[in-house]
Amino acid sequence: MSILMFTAVGFSYVVWAAVVSNSLFHRVWSFALLCSIVSANVLLTSPISTTTIPLAVFAILSVWLSFALSPIPGIWESLAEAPEPSEWDHKIIEVINPEPEIGTQDGPLQSNILADIVAVHDLGTNPRTTWQSPKASKQDGEESPSSKPMWLRDFLPREKGLNARVIIFNHNSAWETHALNKSLHDHGGDLLFALRRVRQTDEEKQRPIVFIGHGFGGLIIKQALVSTGEDTTDEFCSNIRQQAQGFVFLGTPHRGTSFSLRWKLVSLFGFWRGSSTSLLEVVEPGSSINQLLHDSFMSFLRGYRRLDRTLCVFESMKESFYGFPLTHVVDKDSAIIDGSRRVGFETQHHGIQRFLSQYDENYQHILFWIRKWIQESNQDSLCEITDSHTRTERTHGLYITVNTEESLGAKAHAQQACLQSMAFVKMDQRENSLREDQAHENMRLVMIQQ
Repeated sequence: MSILMFTAVGFSYVVWAAVVSNSLFHRVWSFALLCSIVSANVLLTSPISTTTIPLAVFAILSVWLSFALSPIPGIWESLAEAPEPSEWDHKIIEVINPEPEIGTQDGPLQSNILADIVAVHDLGTNPRTTWQSPKASKQDGEESPSSKPMWLRDFLPREKGLNARVIIFNHNSAWETHALNKSLHDHGGDLLFALRRVRQTDEEKQRPIVFIGHGFGGLIIKQALVSTGEDTTDEFCSNIRQQAQGFVFLGTPHRGTSFSLRWKLVSLFGFWRGSSTSLLEVVEPGSSINQLLHDSFMSFLRGYRRLDRTLCVFESMKESFYGFPLTHVVDKDSAIIDGSRRVGFETQHHGIQRFLSQYDENYQHILFWIRKWIQESNQDSLCEITDSHTRTERTHGLYITVNTEESLGAKAHAQQACLQSMAFVKMDQRENSLREDQAHENMRLVMIQQ
């Protein structure tokens, strides 16, 4: 009688989970419970036969799955160790280079900064380790755990002439446990607000921005740029759209990833510890949210002519299981934006954003485009400098614009020095020679016509 009662309760739970709940967890757990009850009932009431062993195996698996999905494992862990509501203790945004002074927001080399580089990590990853090489660099022939290089901190600041402020956006997108009730749109808004905090002065607002996104971090960057168009009266949002000069997408699922289903199955076992699948649904193949975001972002890239300043990196190595290659986390078609620059790194998804040394070919490829975009954007900004505080000087026959204010900053001085370096001593003679040649050519044409 008790078995029949439990069967009726389990069946009722299955009906509720399938019709009312609309929750993947409740559907799977109720089905596992029902299979456990039914298989146990059949085993106890049927004579031993050839189907007994397979039925017993099925019953054991059903019971194990029902137990694993129940709150009992979480309660057991909480008794063994005091649970923490969240282990997230990162700042929402950190300036990696230059190091900020104590008690201030800006670093000591603020006036020499030519651009901002903003990096956004992948879904559910730790921002302290996601950019860090898994291998330690050798010091005195030995490896030390503390010597694992993080290229945003250890490589970019050492690049001569780059002069960029490196910023990392630490979003909390954990989904296995203690997941936040935040959507992709919310994370994009958080990125914009964080940038608003570190780009306040006129000098900061004039800097070009290069965005670097790994995996889901690329979608957050896209959402932030699309969100800037929601309020056309906001000068800050307009400035971000104008100054967003380059994008590096490292394995970003622009069209989703097949791994989303596997991640959703994993999230089932953390249901009672606060897991969530809301962000995983965004990266599902065919997601309407992701498709709408991509269409809007493509409009931005075309409208601001940024397609040629967009680099899409895809993983060329498949994920493996005990040495057997299976599939890519983000396949090539999903990782590439039509019309953008593209390159495949010979690594898996979790290593596409990590570099062991400055001589790494993958790092050098990214550095090449970052440096090129910053130089091009600074050259473009030279044309926008007004002549309200300038004078014109002639250097070896070359007219250049010189700023008379000391507040011009290192960027404009560097641009003026570049123009001066293009002049040469005999430029006047060369100019006169060209004019004489043109005069002789005009005279020859007149004589021919006569």
